[in-house]
Amino acid sequence: MIKHIIFLIGLNGLTGALALEFITIPSVVSVPVQEDHWNPLQLPTLPNTQTWVTQLNELSLWEKKTTQLMELSTQSKSSLTTKIGNEFKFVGIIQQGYKSYILLLDNNKKISSYFINSHLPNGALLRTIHDDTIEVVHEGKIQLIKLYE
Repeated sequence: MIKHIIFLIGLNGLTGALALEFITIPSVVSVPVQEDHWNPLQLPTLPNTQTWVTQLNELSLWEKKTTQLMELSTQSKSSLTTKIGNEFKFVGIIQQGYKSYILLLDNNKKISSYFINSHLPNGALLRTIHDDTIEVVHEGKIQLIKLYE
């Protein structure tokens, strides 16, 4: 055992001696610092950018967002409203996980929440909830109520 330890110490010393012999340590060379001849950056001025903006708007590169939830033959688009009955107003849609519910504001400034297939205060049934509209079944008719006017 002692022979092995002495052999490993000798091998370690030999490795160190060979490393010092063959590996050269680089010397420090000083490099003179060059002066900075920096001129301030001057960007060219764009001639009349407002005309470019109007031209891009006229091209309509981005399509207008059109969302058609469903076409109802019994209703016109003017019948869309944010009011539910006379005493409640549709103020928001909340989604938590896979569940979404709506927020209604009453005349007393109290907000209450309703889930899909629950009955609203005026007796209507909340059928579906979309991104910015809800479908309500009231007296056998489907009404689309939108969040924003």
